[in-house]
Amino acid sequence: MKYRTLAVLVFGLTLIDRAAKVFALSLTKAPYVLCTPWLELELEKNFGLAWNIGTGISNYIFIALMSIILLGFAYKIVLAWCSHALPVAESLVFIGGLSNVFDRICYGFVIDFVRINVATYALSVFNLADIYITLGLIFMLQRAWND
Repeated sequence: MKYRTLAVLVFGLTLIDRAAKVFALSLTKAPYVLCTPWLELELEKNFGLAWNIGTGISNYIFIALMSIILLGFAYKIVLAWCSHALPVAESLVFIGGLSNVFDRICYGFVIDFVRINVATYALSVFNLADIYITLGLIFMLQRAWND
């Protein structure tokens, strides 16, 4: 039963992330204000990592490195399933990473679209997959801290 719940969670979050990114690709008018003045939606093509770090590095290198990392998380998920644990944190990181790798393969960049503003400065631009990765890492750190 708990694995079915995890499968629904994984499928649901992946579907929500992909739908949000398809919507973001349709954003032609910039920006789409959700909550003035600090939360907006605007398409930004991220050719690097977080905060565009590494812009200019070949997509093949990004895809290769992310694939290796994702294989590690997939291995960790399988080990957790074998020990009858529920690998929610690892699954969140895997979903987010896989979605961003999918963007790189299909579009050549990661689709970022949620922008947080402080005054007139864009503090951060990210996507739902980035939120999944961050939450997964926080859960993993919390588990490590408690163990």
